[in-house]
Parts: sequence; structure tokens; C-alpha cells
Amino acid sequence: MTSTAVDRAVSILRTVGLTPLAAGEARGFKASGFTVEPGPEENSVRITGIAKFAGQDKYDEWNEARIIAQKAVDVLERQGAGWGELDGHEPNWVVDVFLPSE
Repeated sequence: MTSTAVDRAVSILRTVGLTPLAAGEARGFKASGFTVEPGPEENSVRITGIAKFAGQDKYDEWNEARIIAQKAVDVLERQGAGWGELDGHEPNWVVDVFLPSE
């Protein structure tokens, strides 16, 4: 796991105006957005969708987080990436994205 995959993913996402949350913004459900971190394998990243908590129930918050992160996943998928959702992270939506080799 290297930061190279993270750098590649963030670079691709920024070309379409999507910028991940900074580490401090992602804590405590105080902002809605997504994070990009190293994934479990070479050329992979973990994307976590986070929805700002505003009193909604857990399902509504999870759905909002999914919609946010899915935008990033869709962009990477168009570049040839595959992905898989990880269960058990509610109310966040978490996926591992496997980037194609360069």
C-alpha cells in the first residue's frame, strides 16, 4: 500500500471538481463529503462517504453518505476501476476501489 494510488485517485477526482475532505473535516460528522485513503492492496484506495449529522435517522444518513461517495466512485469507474462495498460501517458508506495498473 503506497500513497501513489491515493495520489492518482485524488488527481483524477480533482479533474472533475471533486475534492476529498481533509482529515480534520472528516471527524465527528461535522461535514459532508468523502475521504480517500490507502486501500488493502497495491493500486487500491478506500473511499468513505460521510454525511453531516443533522438529526436524521441512521438509514437517511447512510443513504446521503452513499450518494456523496458514489460520485467519486463513478468517476474512477469510468477510468477502468472496479470496486466493492464494505458492510458494517454505517452510517458511513465505505468502498474499496481498485485502480487499473498504469
